[in-house]
Amino acid sequence: MVELNLSSVSPNAAQLLARLQHKSGVRLTDCYQCGKCTASCPLAPYMEVTPRQIVRYLQLAQLDVVLNSQTPWICATCHTCSCRCPHEINLTALMEALRQEAKLQGKIAINEVNLFTNLFMKTVYAFGRSHEMLMTGCYNLFSLHFFQDLLYAPKLYLKRKIHILPHRVKDRAAVRRLIAPYDIRLRFKPFAQARVIILSWFNKRKKRGEEA
Repeated sequence: MVELNLSSVSPNAAQLLARLQHKSGVRLTDCYQCGKCTASCPLAPYMEVTPRQIVRYLQLAQLDVVLNSQTPWICATCHTCSCRCPHEINLTALMEALRQEAKLQGKIAINEVNLFTNLFMKTVYAFGRSHEMLMTGCYNLFSLHFFQDLLYAPKLYLKRKIHILPHRVKDRAAVRRLIAPYDIRLRFKPFAQARVIILSWFNKRKKRGEEA
């Protein structure tokens, strides 16, 4: 159980909470903690802080707990929680707003998820839609998972599920206008992110060695 010190609320908490609610369109006071979001979430067993707890921490202005949590990064944006919420709270949009805020503050809990998101948005920005082969190749390279899913590539190519050359939509400018509010994602430095992942990998190995 996490012990909370409610007297240590950040002075900027109210401003940050207002920004999160504005971005996501969620009113935190609408949630009465029924827990249906957590019960519906297929990834809840892998979260150290459940979706219901995320909202409750925000209601208590415990932003550090939320922004340092892996939960917003584990969220698959499947919208199951939003669909089943009796108050129709768009928890998926709230998770996206939390990811963006965490990135602004440099609190990226899962670097691989951040890398994948950046690559996806980069390809959409460049071509108007995602280019799976380029995106997957760059992800494997910069995440150091060099051979991940490599055996699937020939089958996918022969079945014309992936293509060597990207397909460009006609009105890329319209797509870029849609992406504009999420320009935080486009500040992408792949080698810097690869360095972070490498350091994280070495730290994990060091920790395992100390535990052994």
